[in-house]
Amino acid sequence: MKKIIKVAVAASLLFGVSTTTQAAGWGLEANGARSHGRWGGELGAGYRAGFGAFDITPAAGAFVFKGDSNGYFETEDRNGTERCRAPNGQFADKDKCNRLDAKAYLRLEAGVTIPLFARVAVGGRLISGDIDPYGSVALPLGPKFAIKGNAGPHYGALGVTFGF
Repeated sequence: MKKIIKVAVAASLLFGVSTTTQAAGWGLEANGARSHGRWGGELGAGYRAGFGAFDITPAAGAFVFKGDSNGYFETEDRNGTERCRAPNGQFADKDKCNRLDAKAYLRLEAGVTIPLFARVAVGGRLISGDIDPYGSVALPLGPKFAIKGNAGPHYGALGVTFGF
């Protein structure tokens, strides 16, 4: 009996790995993220290469966040209007207070797809010379659309993926 169960489990795994429909190809990702103490958003693109239920996805993108305003700050006047001020207190152009910054990143994920349930992966993200390891779970909402969460030390993100 034990031998039959082992053969059945092995056959199921082999059949599942060899016949799993694996979405492969180009994809885009958009996330809200926190990286090294800063909140922002990520926009990225990558290519997923599938091998049965397993895949590898190299990707690149940018983490966009509110950058350093070099001492410029906002105040609110009596009317409730926000004003940008220079470090010396003088009024300044609003763009000086609302500087966006971006950092490029590269990442590599290795994952496994559990049919009709989720994709689970581990990866590494290179940003500003630091490699941040992370885990990832993506829940499919359609053939080419999923909600995805990444979490690791100094990094967390939640967003959507299109394609793959």
